[in-house]
Amino acid sequence: EKPYTCSQCSQLFRNKGGLNMHTKMHSGEKTHTCVQCTKLFSTLPHLKLHIMMHNDEQPYSCVHCNKTFRESGKLKMHIRTHTQEKPFSCNQCPKKFVENPKLTLHMRLHTGEKPFSCTFCNQTYSDHGALKTHTRQHTGEKPYKCKQCDMAFKQPTHLTSHTRQHTGEKPFSCDLCDFATTQSQALKSHKM
Repeated sequence: EKPYTCSQCSQLFRNKGGLNMHTKMHSGEKTHTCVQCTKLFSTLPHLKLHIMMHNDEQPYSCVHCNKTFRESGKLKMHIRTHTQEKPFSCNQCPKKFVENPKLTLHMRLHTGEKPFSCTFCNQTYSDHGALKTHTRQHTGEKPYKCKQCDMAFKQPTHLTSHTRQHTGEKPFSCDLCDFATTQSQALKSHKM
């Protein structure tokens, strides 16, 4: 049971501590600093996860495919991609989800709720991640840095595509010919 509700986005929490930690995300309050790169975080657990990134720590691994994760919760969500388990159901349509935050986000499509607004232009968003991505258009921040060159990107997907230029990996291939590419969109265009 999750009796504590965020007044800004309606996300539910088991305890008041979880709600308080979450509320800092809305307020923008960041009191925890990484000593390696001086990046600020709203909660100590977020800082600890960030430090694990510096150390390349990923202690949790999937028994199905050996993919590794920094958080046990992320591993749990990943395992559901193998088991096809979707325990969170929408009460307004047949959609089901692997995790509750995805259901909460989906419900906003039904309600039209957009609780996250840009402090630069007042544009509103239904989820915090979309707001963060949008805000980088104003700030120019590029937090996703390539480990092999000096390039940096606003979005992690752009870094992933870029990294494939270094590795030569082409994970998207045509099932009708030998065409292979670094980006799913290029494969879709090829198939048209």
